[in-house]
Amino acid sequence: MNLSARDENAKVLAKLLRLDDEEAAGLLDMTILVRAAPDDASQAIGRDVADLLKRTVGVAAVDEGGPASVEVAVGDVSSAGPWPVLRVGVTRSELIASSDFVPEHDGAANIPKIVLLIAACYAAGMAVRLGLRRAFPLPHTDTVRLPVDRILRGSDLTYPVDLGKLYMAGAGAIGNGLLWGLARIAVHGELHVVDPKRVTAGNLGRCLWFEGEDIGRPKAESLVARAQSSMPGTILVPSVGRLQDLK
Repeated sequence: MNLSARDENAKVLAKLLRLDDEEAAGLLDMTILVRAAPDDASQAIGRDVADLLKRTVGVAAVDEGGPASVEVAVGDVSSAGPWPVLRVGVTRSELIASSDFVPEHDGAANIPKIVLLIAACYAAGMAVRLGLRRAFPLPHTDTVRLPVDRILRGSDLTYPVDLGKLYMAGAGAIGNGLLWGLARIAVHGELHVVDPKRVTAGNLGRCLWFEGEDIGRPKAESLVARAQSSMPGTILVPSVGRLQDLK
């Protein structure tokens, strides 16, 4: 966990809740326990939840001991302690994250990786909200349901998607998130990542691929270097500059 990333997210929270930075940092001083059943779908969701959370709060695994503020339980696992628990389940027809009941989960179902990533995104956000709710009341829902079958409309998203030759303007938070999602889909082609700026400490809190050692490097080059191995079917090309200046 990079402290610069946590500090940056504390500043964002302070602005949203109209608190000073120290108060916001105190609210984010929590540990979220992430536990996942042994099936592949649960493990994938658990890994992504931990990756999403680690830039904002402390993240622990079940064997690390100590108290937790909130637990995220994915798939068929029992609660590990007396703290609030967010349970996550995915089937071919529905994605459910709930702190109110145990949702159905089919770890043997052929669930597209991008759907598992969506589940992780909802779970990470709801887990932080659960942790904040104890000290700072926020509007909330105890259960989120997404109709996976309606979203997919019969597609399994395993067929290759041809990007052709594509230019992406910006290698910041949106560009990082876009490539994080595309890495879960069978895309191929040539994607040019275009950005004139360099990575700063402030980028670490919201850019999923960047790490502390990227500070000072061109964003486009850092993003391509980080993402390329996760997108073997796509040629990623960094362009340090502005899109309108490319010829």
